[in-house]
Amino acid sequence: MPCDISAEVMNYVKELVLRYQDIREIWLFGSRANNTSTELSDWDLMVMANKEVLESLIISPHDPECVDLLVVYDGNNFSGPWPRQSDGALKRGSLIDWEWHQIGPEEAEYKATKPVPGSNFHVNVTTLRATRIYPKQLRDDA
Repeated sequence: MPCDISAEVMNYVKELVLRYQDIREIWLFGSRANNTSTELSDWDLMVMANKEVLESLIISPHDPECVDLLVVYDGNNFSGPWPRQSDGALKRGSLIDWEWHQIGPEEAEYKATKPVPGSNFHVNVTTLRATRIYPKQLRDDA
């Protein structure tokens, strides 16, 4: 694993999988999974589940604030359960658009896009990695 997951985040993951039996996997992605995080970086988690889990999370409080959660609800499409603080929009997308694919039992790759600062048109596209933290990590800790 590229980085150690904080106790707060691991406790949250454990609570999620106990509360929602339909969660099949949880992946860490973004800066924390790619060794580009700062002290202020959040924890990006991709939850492989279903529409019922997403709908239940939508009505639950967003806790902890340091976690940015995306729920894959149909095997491809995903949505964040809570609006972004910056603009009130929900994060949405698809694994196909991200070109998400597993490259090993605990590792996946995907394409990430970031706007080029100062440009209304150009974006940087990079290939990043994700690490599966559930079920592997929780089983190892048990």
